Amino acid sequence: MLLSRLLNERYKSKPIEFLNLMFLDEESYENDQRKIKGYNAIAGPAMSYYGVLDIEMYLQLAEEDKNALIWKMACEYIIKTAENHSNKDLVDACKYAYETGVSLNYCTDLQGISSELILFGKVIKSEIVFRFEDEKVTAFLILRNEDKVVFDKPLHKTDADVGAFFYVFKEIVSVGNIILIKGPKNASIFPMTVTISAEDLMG
Repeated sequence: MLLSRLLNERYKSKPIEFLNLMFLDEESYENDQRKIKGYNAIAGPAMSYYGVLDIEMYLQLAEEDKNALIWKMACEYIIKTAENHSNKDLVDACKYAYETGVSLNYCTDLQGISSELILFGKVIKSEIVFRFEDEKVTAFLILRNEDKVVFDKPLHKTDADVGAFFYVFKEIVSVGNIILIKGPKNASIFPMTVTISAEDLMG
């Protein structure tokens, strides 16, 4: 999901919504003739690439090295596919995505809206952050008191491919010492109310 998001920050053609990047070992290709090593395609919002991964080598790596390897291979797959389809814009977007992902240490959290609230006489920064796990994404409410995270609670979870979910959170306001999170009137989850105590803001 991070890779798709970073790609679409720079890629100005129709967004790539589905990255079907396959990391299979040689045996998988030998056992299933329907899978073609190196096959790549772009069809509408979807991109596919069938790559090769040495599974034994991969499993021996430290977690951070696993992330770095998969990130590098995924970007290489996208660039190869883009070049095969003479899509320079996508090549450039992927180079940007690669460098940005490395600088973020492959963190998949997505920043949403933010605002400053007055709670119990203190100026508190609030923000919505989206966190990904498997095929799901959860929206969290984060509160910071003088840059220290003092509140970090989930609000709502949905499927990670529901793109509209990232745009439905419209505003965070405080009414007294209660936080009100606003969204579209036709969305049943809104408005959300979060009750905060003075102790919550102490971390």
